[in-house]
Amino acid sequence: MPKAPPAAGGAPPPVGPQEPMPVQAAPGPLFISYASQDGAVAKQMCAAFETAGLPCWIAPRDVRAGESYAASIVQAINSCRMLVLILSRNAAESAHVLREVERASSKKRPVLSVRLDNTQLPPDLEYFLSVNQWLDASGGSVEQILPVLVESVRNHDSGKNGRVGLADDKMSPHSQSRATSPAAPPNALFRRRSHAIALATGIAGLSLAWVLTHKHWLSRPPGEQAGDSGLPSAATAASAGDLIAVLPFADLSARNEQSTFAVGVADEVRDLLSSIPGIAVIGRTSSLDFQGKLASAQAIRRSLGVRFYVEGSVLQTNERVRVAARLIDASNGVQRWSDSYDRSAGDVLKIQDDISGSLVRALQVALGAEDRGQPATIKSAEAYREYLSGRQMYDRTSKEGWEQAAAHMERAIELDPTFAQAFAGLAAVRARQTEWNYLPFREGYEKARALANQALGLDPNNARAHAELANIHTLYDWDWNAADRELKQALKLAPHDGWTLFFSGRLAVALGHWNDARAFAAASVAADPLAPRLLVGNGLTFYRTGRPETATTDIRRAITISPGSQGTQFYLGKAELAQGHLQEALVAFQAEAPDPGLGRDEGLSMAYGLLGRKQEAAQALARLTVADANVWPFGVAQAYAFRGEADQAFKWLDRAYSQHDEVVLITGDPVFKKIENDPRYKLFLKKLKLID
Repeated sequence: MPKAPPAAGGAPPPVGPQEPMPVQAAPGPLFISYASQDGAVAKQMCAAFETAGLPCWIAPRDVRAGESYAASIVQAINSCRMLVLILSRNAAESAHVLREVERASSKKRPVLSVRLDNTQLPPDLEYFLSVNQWLDASGGSVEQILPVLVESVRNHDSGKNGRVGLADDKMSPHSQSRATSPAAPPNALFRRRSHAIALATGIAGLSLAWVLTHKHWLSRPPGEQAGDSGLPSAATAASAGDLIAVLPFADLSARNEQSTFAVGVADEVRDLLSSIPGIAVIGRTSSLDFQGKLASAQAIRRSLGVRFYVEGSVLQTNERVRVAARLIDASNGVQRWSDSYDRSAGDVLKIQDDISGSLVRALQVALGAEDRGQPATIKSAEAYREYLSGRQMYDRTSKEGWEQAAAHMERAIELDPTFAQAFAGLAAVRARQTEWNYLPFREGYEKARALANQALGLDPNNARAHAELANIHTLYDWDWNAADRELKQALKLAPHDGWTLFFSGRLAVALGHWNDARAFAAASVAADPLAPRLLVGNGLTFYRTGRPETATTDIRRAITISPGSQGTQFYLGKAELAQGHLQEALVAFQAEAPDPGLGRDEGLSMAYGLLGRKQEAAQALARLTVADANVWPFGVAQAYAFRGEADQAFKWLDRAYSQHDEVVLITGDPVFKKIENDPRYKLFLKKLKLID
């Protein structure tokens, strides 16, 4: 249940299952020093450290009520293991930050600086920082450096001290500009294993390396809380793959009549690169965000977290088609490779296959990657166009978008009954429609299952079909072994696919393996950082593990990217409730669409109840029990559990169970807190085989 708002200066009490922190060898927590204007970044770093088992002291959260602010800070610095400084223009101008750094230096506490911008430091601050560790986040997003930041602290604790920074754009705290280095061949750049690669690959490499060592959830009994998942360091994991984006190719024809061909070439290049070991390709949703935009290399790197990207153009004149492509180093905008391909106009698919294959083989040489062979050739140009349109509609994540996506996929299958990707794509559409209550549970999931199996009958190595089957085994069959088996195969075939990683995290959530759930959720976002559903999934994982403030950040980002994405405001409201932000939660719930199954009335019943507006809470609950009875009984159960009405909650849970609703997502959701001690709760988990 969401807690009451914290006292001034305090932190909201954690909600959801809590994992025991490992015993620390250092004398105390990390002290996070920051200027007030950088508070959001400070909270983000604090959450990353504490998720990794590294306790933090941060103001105003840890200043005790009634205690002197200054005395609290002095005492915290005296007992800290390390001071982590968020270094920015704001910090450079803050007298409080200077005093904190000076105090840490006088007590011989190590200082790890994280530079957010290139501001010149004042001499007094530069004096204290000149011999300390630092990390440079000025060229990208803070999210990218979090794995390396955590690793830096752990390395220091284990005695592996030393300066840490970007290998290719080093900058000490007292530098005013970036140092440049001679351009290296692209294959050398991709094979260099350094913190620069660790920053580029981020958390996606973490879960991939773990998967490749065959450490899976079912090595522990279902329901057992996972401790440290054994994920290797970011630097070690980087050897599993490097992030590259394939941006939409520009259509340079006079009337934009080659737009479908341009999209098709980029998509095929992306798919072919994804099949090559050693290369991790950013997801399609995030890449398409740059369609028709003029963006700098730094902006692309900042948004996608990639080290390299491919951009290109398509031009048809008279009887000739020309495709030009370039490989760009996102760290500095330097072109590492380029080529163009001229063909006679004719069979569009043959030309597309020819050019894409040639382009990818050239990129393989440039990147020093091995070949895994090409997928089966698509037979029908018209079927492929329908498939591409279906993928585009699928990404809209709405009722109308999925209906249009299904129509395009069905048309593609009619045109080419051997088109495995179209079957897998339609399976994904049917599964999402079912998850969001636009299709009846049994009908929807059985349709999705049949389509996924048809895809595998045509192509046993279709990763998306394996992933969709795993998701059906998780949400509908409650068959953990089958889900694990399909996910192993999907991850083997597409280790960097955002949806496969998301489904892996969903299984970990159902089983209560929280370290694994966080790793996979974060990896899915790293693989496709602008995909709204993956951002929401990452946020909900933090919501369930006692970090609702981080959940709020991720979900709000998803709403910014896709304001009309259905169900997202409901999840935002739950995260706000978990922090005691009642008015903010109410606003979010009111902004949700009123369709059954999207949570609007469930949220309103909870928010109105906590605000003391009992009549409105009762009215919302009454609407919910009528509208969602056959659509989303699990949502009705949540509302009653939140109110502490156990008999009604278990009645609706049993109904949800009989209808095969998403009851497996009961694990860790704070709304069930009031009924967790009821003996029926444990029996319900046993019925789902979530505990022994």
